[in-house]
Amino acid sequence: FIKKTAKKAASPSFREEIMRKAAFKIAFKLAYAVATGAGAFALQYSCIYEVDDDKRAVIYDRYRGVLGETVGEGYHIVVPWLQEYIMFDTRYTPHTFSIVVRTKDLQIVELIVTFLSRPKVSQLSTIYQTLGPPYNKVVFPSIGDEVMKTTVVEFHADELVIDSPRVLSIIREKMNTRAKDFNIVIDNVAMLHISFKDKFHKAVEGKMVEQQEVERSKLLIAKA
Repeated sequence: FIKKTAKKAASPSFREEIMRKAAFKIAFKLAYAVATGAGAFALQYSCIYEVDDDKRAVIYDRYRGVLGETVGEGYHIVVPWLQEYIMFDTRYTPHTFSIVVRTKDLQIVELIVTFLSRPKVSQLSTIYQTLGPPYNKVVFPSIGDEVMKTTVVEFHADELVIDSPRVLSIIREKMNTRAKDFNIVIDNVAMLHISFKDKFHKAVEGKMVEQQEVERSKLLIAKA
């Protein structure tokens, strides 16, 4: 029996089989170590997230819902599967919208207005729950249309051009008031474009020239 065993051990095929088994064990241990390390790295990576200085985050928890606190700048940890973070940009972002409305004297006018907006940081969890991350797309088409229609109807068409600072002031105040209902801050409201029908446009230009002449006459009288 001993001679048979010794003879078998000395054969090349037996040695090759032993080497294959040993190589398989080494490869298995190496693969297990790599898989364990990669899994640990992936778990660690999924737990940690970074909030930049111009962003803030809110946390959604599967059991508790949206947490009330706003997450500030820096590195933070979430529990995988149980929690996820939702990032918000807190910088002022530009928006532009156009509308065709009727004035007090029933003239049809097209207005293009631009403004800046940002979310109220302390109320991001409320914004997420009521409006979702694309809050701008939800809020501004509605309040923009409402504010422009209720404002323009208070003015004659020529007043929109001649007295545009006052018109913009009213629009700005109304936009801010409505946006506050949704925890949004608005700034730098400006009118990019205003147009009328061709005939009326010429009439408005004529009134503007007359207004400039009146202001010039007042200035000359004051100097005299």
